[in-house]
Amino acid sequence: MAEILSSIGLNSKGPQVKALHGCLRLTGFTLPLQQMAAMEFGIETRDALLDFQKKTGLPVTGAVDEATRARLAIEARRNANKCIITGRIVYNAGTSASKVKLKFYQHLLGSEPAARNETITDSKGYYQVEFNPTTGQKKAASINIEVRMIQQGSKDEKEIPVTAVLHNISPYEVLNLVAPFFSDTVSSEYDRLTGSVAEVIGNVSPTTLVENAERHDISIFAHQTGWDARLVAWLVLAHRMAEELKLDAEALYGIFRCGVPYTKERLALVPIENVQRALVVAIEKRIIDISDAAIKRTLTALAGFRKKIRFGIVSPNHLSSPDELLALSQLNDDEKNEFRQIINTQELTDTIWNLLFKKLEGSDTARQKKIAELQLHSDLASLTHSNLPLIRNLLRRINDTGDVSVLIAAGLYEPNVWSENIKSLVTNNRRLEDLIPNVFRSESVQERLREYSKLLATRIRRRFPVHVLRQQIKDERLVLGKDHSLVKDFVVQFLEKATTLGYVIGVTPFGQFLNDNQKALTVDSLPTNVVREFAAVEQKQLKEISAASFINRNFKQSFTGLGTKAMNESRTKIISALRTKRLTQGTIESFLTSAPPAGLRGSLVNEFERFRTNVSDVFDKQSTKMKEDADKRLAQKGLEAIKTLIRLYQVAPTDESLQILYDLELNSARAIALYSVAGFVESYKRAWQAYHKKASPADIAEAGAQAEWLYNKAWSIHSTTMNLVVTTQLTRNSSIYALSGEKGE
Repeated sequence: MAEILSSIGLNSKGPQVKALHGCLRLTGFTLPLQQMAAMEFGIETRDALLDFQKKTGLPVTGAVDEATRARLAIEARRNANKCIITGRIVYNAGTSASKVKLKFYQHLLGSEPAARNETITDSKGYYQVEFNPTTGQKKAASINIEVRMIQQGSKDEKEIPVTAVLHNISPYEVLNLVAPFFSDTVSSEYDRLTGSVAEVIGNVSPTTLVENAERHDISIFAHQTGWDARLVAWLVLAHRMAEELKLDAEALYGIFRCGVPYTKERLALVPIENVQRALVVAIEKRIIDISDAAIKRTLTALAGFRKKIRFGIVSPNHLSSPDELLALSQLNDDEKNEFRQIINTQELTDTIWNLLFKKLEGSDTARQKKIAELQLHSDLASLTHSNLPLIRNLLRRINDTGDVSVLIAAGLYEPNVWSENIKSLVTNNRRLEDLIPNVFRSESVQERLREYSKLLATRIRRRFPVHVLRQQIKDERLVLGKDHSLVKDFVVQFLEKATTLGYVIGVTPFGQFLNDNQKALTVDSLPTNVVREFAAVEQKQLKEISAASFINRNFKQSFTGLGTKAMNESRTKIISALRTKRLTQGTIESFLTSAPPAGLRGSLVNEFERFRTNVSDVFDKQSTKMKEDADKRLAQKGLEAIKTLIRLYQVAPTDESLQILYDLELNSARAIALYSVAGFVESYKRAWQAYHKKASPADIAEAGAQAEWLYNKAWSIHSTTMNLVVTTQLTRNSSIYALSGEKGE
């Protein structure tokens, strides 16, 4: 045993307390089993120490001083032929192994194990056994112990090893053990728990146990018996609910023990098949022991209970019950009952609507209208956490369209718009906090409102991402770069058509979608003033092209009619003169109105004018063509704007970051990846600060962190794309053109 230290005292724990217990027990003093198993210096230990000091003539201090420690050692040695083992045993299922028979065997050299003693655990699983380890031996030897338990219910009292052979244990030993749980022979947990309750409170219902500010029956019972207070509480709740709902208390205890909610309201929302699975598990784990008939009765009773109250219950984190929402519909009472019946037996899928359609009254059109109404109400309940006043408000906005996406036109993709909308619903009888689901738990009402509004806006954005983008562009909340005024109308019209065709940004492959729906996606007409503006911009850009660039691009047409040998010589002289006089360094417009080069003489002047006339004709043709095809060219530009929008949307995490990418004139993940990390972060922060003039250093640092995240995402997209391109090229253009070898190789 460990040395007893003088520092131990009341409430101490550990090996030194164990050594003190051993000396006191070997000396003949009785100690509580719980204190010995926990190696705890409790009041009873102190009382035994005081008694020991009094009987041995030591100063009665209750402290382990030097004299007391020496005397304890002397008295313990006088009982060297005694071995005491104590502790607690629990099942591997976690419950106390109460009323279990344990047998202790001593392993001796050269002989079979000798049965030394046996004992039965108390209601908490505590035990103590005492024997003479020298029996059958000529001289004292090491104590080697094995503990076995008797399998309850076995006819031949089958012994099950609980420990391996424990070699050279002390004369006083604490063994806290875990025993295997035999489901076919050990009483169920429910029976053992109710048995313990009956032992303590007598033959009365567990419902008499109360736990509140004035009474602590469950805590006291748990401390007194060793049962987990939670199990006792579930037992009490099961009996109370069983009395109220006329259900089987043991079955209820089993499902509560397996995690099924233990309040009536939440229990009513649990699918019957989940309850059935919980009962099966509870029986397998020997938590309860009920028959198949009892299972059937329980499930039938619970199904009836669910039907009665399920639609009147407000689900956790919601604000209104299904019946309150159902009152919004145009269904009559019989149709509502049919709907409740179907919901009680089916999940909310397309099958439900098909079943309900057959039960409704009226024409097919009228029935379909009722189904659409219920589906809309279901959507809004899911969106708002069943917030009935808010749903009524949203229905007025939606009117007869039945389309939730119309809420986007009202700006309900922005949290602040939701906040103002919710505040407008406050009345004398309805507080702001009553309009916020209790899932939001911030201290202030305003903070909870912000959280709720943010969630509502996020749900709208996630469900209708293309609608939201379209509205943002339409409202000028997203500016598509320097050409925004030119491409805005095309992009808005295109996105409107795309949404009706089911396009989902970031999900639907755009190229394939465009190929499959070219005709349906055609933008019918663009505003005349926008087309004129675009044509004017193109004309201006055409005039500002450098003369050298324009002539090089149209070289052949510029020298039409100058193809003879003589003319070739003239062309050479003209080109030389153009370079010498640097006439082509300006714009094409200035070239066409400038004087001929001074170095030209005679016929070369005429030839130069002919050359310039050719250039002018080419310029005029291109200018005219641009004017004629302005609407088509604008559509092409708009389509490129759509592609840029999609590419940037997949990179940018927020509206603001998307706008900043446009401000930086970036059009793809590749364009971002061309920056260095530091370069991009610095550029992003400068653009961000343009929107946040009074930003704190911490805010700027956070913007930098967001920029770094954005850069990493862009790099990931770019590298993935490049890997796919390279892999495709390697697959299509293999460097191995042929293989040859001998036959059979």
